[in-house]
Amino acid sequence: RIYTHMDFKVTTVRADPAASSVEAEYRFDVDHGGSRTEVRSSTRVVGSSDSFHGVTALEVRAGGKPHFSRTWHTSVPRGFL
Repeated sequence: RIYTHMDFKVTTVRADPAASSVEAEYRFDVDHGGSRTEVRSSTRVVGSSDSFHGVTALEVRAGGKPHFSRTWHTSVPRGFL
């Protein structure tokens, strides 16, 4: 059995549209034999007047126990946007 689910949310503030944000969460579960693998990820991107800032987190569980996790952070200049 495979189960997937995704949610996302977009936010904009009229007074400061450069500070808009996007958040997304993804879930992926696989049942195989007597065990289960679960993958969870979340990403958030927020704008500022001069950059976009992003954070992504990933977590993998195998058989109900933590197997792998990592978080990435990045900022990118807006450039000509």
